[in-house]
Order: sequence, then structure tokens, then C-alpha cells
Amino acid sequence: MTQRTSTPAPREDWRTWCAPDGYGVSGRPDPRLITRDELLATLEQWGVKTTRDRPVEEATLRYWAAEALIPLPTIEGSPGFERALYAWWVADLIKQLRHYQDGGMKGAQLRTWMRGEAHRLSRVREWRVSDAPQPSNVSPIAPMLLPREFSRAIIPPIARMLARQRTERGLTFTRAEIHLVTTSGETIVYTVGVNYSDQGSTEGGVE
Repeated sequence: MTQRTSTPAPREDWRTWCAPDGYGVSGRPDPRLITRDELLATLEQWGVKTTRDRPVEEATLRYWAAEALIPLPTIEGSPGFERALYAWWVADLIKQLRHYQDGGMKGAQLRTWMRGEAHRLSRVREWRVSDAPQPSNVSPIAPMLLPREFSRAIIPPIARMLARQRTERGLTFTRAEIHLVTTSGETIVYTVGVNYSDQGSTEGGVE
């Protein structure tokens, strides 16, 4: 009797989570890469914690990867000197993961959404943070913060539109995205989080 052997599942690092046209795949240059320590330090700086309100640790990353909620790192270097490297956007992906978990999302739906977030983020090569302060009614999440002059022009009409959608159609939203496409085809994405602080539908109903 021939013994059947199972084929091990492919290792799903951040490259396998990229969109087909994302940076790091299909001949496109790699995004900015960060080490595991840099990833954990970024999450600590942002105040991102686990569902048990504990700091994110290496074991946490392994658990989330095993649950197919985040990708694994790529491993570079010679034996004994390996480095685990993540695309810069994995930090933002984890921030979104915790946002969705706190909102009650779980299981297959959560895994599907995380893949979608990874596709979106992987189309941006690097997170270029603006030093401009943010309006108090906007919560930037990823991947880029809005410059002040852009915020003043675009956020008020977005807030009014979201308030109107809530009043007229009963729709609420978790984020708003603004896509800028260069003549060479590069996409820059600005994302702001949407939080409803009350049950009303005023122009200030977006935080």
C-alpha cells in the first residue's frame, strides 16, 4: 500500500499577500522593508495592543500569521544571520486588524477583509508622513496622512457627504479613501478613519 503524503502549505509571506500590481511582485521594486523589531516598535509607538490589551509581541505576530490574519515576513541573510523583514505596510495592516476585531469582525470575513487591505496597501511603495497637524475630526489610519491644505479643502465635503448618507440612507462607514493617480500610473492613497461619536448625523459626525 502506497503511503500518501500531504503537501505542505506554501509559506505565505508579505509578497504572497500583495496585489498583482503591488510593489515587490511582478517585477516591481520592493516597498520599504522593516525588521521585526522595527515593526513591533512602530506598533508600540502607535499604542496598538492585542485584544487582551497587552503589547504586541513576536508571539502575537506568529499567532496572527497562523490564523491567516497577517502575512509572514521574508527571511534574508545567511544561516545564523537571518533577518525577518516585513513590508512597511504590515504595521498599518495590523492597526486595521485591531480596528476590525474591536468592531466585532472575526472568522472568514475578517480574513477576507485583511487580504483586501493588504492588496490596497501593497500598491503604495512607501509611507510618506506629512508633518502637518490633522483636523480634530479626522482619524488618519493608513497609509498617508493628509497635508493641511488638502485636509481643509477635502475633509469638510467628505464629512457632509457621510452625514447625508447616514441621514438619507442609514449608511455608516469605517473609512474614506482618496486615490491620486500619477501620469506614470503610480497610485497614492490617502485614508482617513471614520468614527461616529453620537447618534446624530451632523457635519461634525466624523472623527
